[in-house]
Amino acid sequence: MFQCRQNDEQGFTLIEVLAATTLLLIVFTCLFGIYVQSTAYNTSNREKLQAVYLAKKAVSTLRSDQATVPKNAKEGDEVNISAYNLNQSPFEVKATVMKRTAEADQAQLLPVQISVIETNSQKILAKTFVYLKEASS
Repeated sequence: MFQCRQNDEQGFTLIEVLAATTLLLIVFTCLFGIYVQSTAYNTSNREKLQAVYLAKKAVSTLRSDQATVPKNAKEGDEVNISAYNLNQSPFEVKATVMKRTAEADQAQLLPVQISVIETNSQKILAKTFVYLKEASS
């Protein structure tokens, strides 16, 4: 009377294919977000590394050429050391004389803050402090 139909069909149902596709899409979306974030982080680190390099170069320049900072420099005086172009990004390096302490005055040291600024955005990428031996009068 009743005949049982045999289900010989092999393969996946439409629901299984949609579920697998959805899961893959979710996983790839998460991985893509991580990739984008790590790329931005690497770019930021590269900029900071370049800025630290330029600051180190500025310290070297200041120490080798004492004439860069005036002998009678006061707190807040600013000296433009140089402008650089690295990887098509313009940077400006400035030295600012900081407040003198009694110890620095006694040792004839001039406290200087070096700032590396990205010229386009005026964003300070690196700051460092250094003491320079004051030039003899």
